[in-house]
Amino acid sequence: MPKNKKDVTSSGQSTLKNAMPKAARRRRRYSSLIGLDSTSAVPPRIEREQRTRRLILAVSAAVGMIVIGVIFIGYYLTNIAPPREVVAEFYENQITADDVKKQMKIQSSQAILNNNFEGLNFNPGDILNAMAQTAITRFYSSELGLKADYNQVEQEILSRLIPEFEQRKTEEEFTQLQEEFKRTLIEFVELLKIDEEYYREVLAGQILLGDSFTYFANKVPQENEEVFAYWIKASTKNKVEEVRQKLLDGEEFKDVAREYNEDITHAAEDGEIGWVPRGAFPEIETVLFNSQLNSIEEITITDVYTGRDATYFILLTDGPELRTISDKMRVLVSKNLYFDWFSTKQIESGFNILLTEKSSSWINTEVSEFLLDAMPQLEELIVGSSQDEE
Repeated sequence: MPKNKKDVTSSGQSTLKNAMPKAARRRRRYSSLIGLDSTSAVPPRIEREQRTRRLILAVSAAVGMIVIGVIFIGYYLTNIAPPREVVAEFYENQITADDVKKQMKIQSSQAILNNNFEGLNFNPGDILNAMAQTAITRFYSSELGLKADYNQVEQEILSRLIPEFEQRKTEEEFTQLQEEFKRTLIEFVELLKIDEEYYREVLAGQILLGDSFTYFANKVPQENEEVFAYWIKASTKNKVEEVRQKLLDGEEFKDVAREYNEDITHAAEDGEIGWVPRGAFPEIETVLFNSQLNSIEEITITDVYTGRDATYFILLTDGPELRTISDKMRVLVSKNLYFDWFSTKQIESGFNILLTEKSSSWINTEVSEFLLDAMPQLEELIVGSSQDEE
């Protein structure tokens, strides 16, 4: 017999517990955890429905979070990441895709304002190369003794936004244009969604770039050794072979040039370049100043603009002799001096262009959409300026 009533109760509970099915014991423990009366059993059907509802809620919440995440990632990839993409860097400075977009918007808008549609450039690579020149020139401008002051920037803005400014002579006309200038500048930067200070900084850099060309132009001597040259430029294998064969067959150099010459920048129709000083064409200078007169020399170089090989057939008819450098050739020599300096500084600064096709596409899309939306306002600025002029 049991020792006492307490022992009987305890023993009975233990026996009942051991006899209770495991599933029932689990339900009992679960009920106590969620606050239900442990003595009230939850019907299996209701418990299954509760679990199903909780599962549906959990899955719905997870799906909702995924959808929100996908939307956020899509928005980030479309609107936040592209403008932050670094497309160039030097020292601790970075140029982003958004910087290139702003520059292209400024250049395109000014071209439209000045009716210079040939000045429209939708190649982000070209814009970035120009920005590289400006950034590096500005960074090292103190070495050249150059500095853009406030008055220079103001005059540059005036010439770009109100080209007729310098034509006004009277004090009344000057005051009128000053007011027009303030209004146009505000409207212009608001239209482009840029800060006025940012616009001034851009122009300051471009002023320094122009001053650097002047600096190196002043380094060009008045006289230099020159030769009188003709040449034929051919960039495809078939053209090179055809030109070579025709010249070997004794055809007139000028006639072959008229048919095949690809150089429309420096050469006349018959291939004439004229008097060429040292420093004007450094990539072919060895041939220009080390060839016999009236003999045809051939040289193949990599074109700096296209990156493709180009072959030059060069004919010298006079020189070398000391001559005064023409204005046209002086510009070429000074540009070469500048780019020699720029290339050195580009390497020194570690300037690295990182522009991708994806970034280029984003920039073009953004600028194209901007111009479509902004064209009416740009036309209003043009009309307003014309009316003020009248």
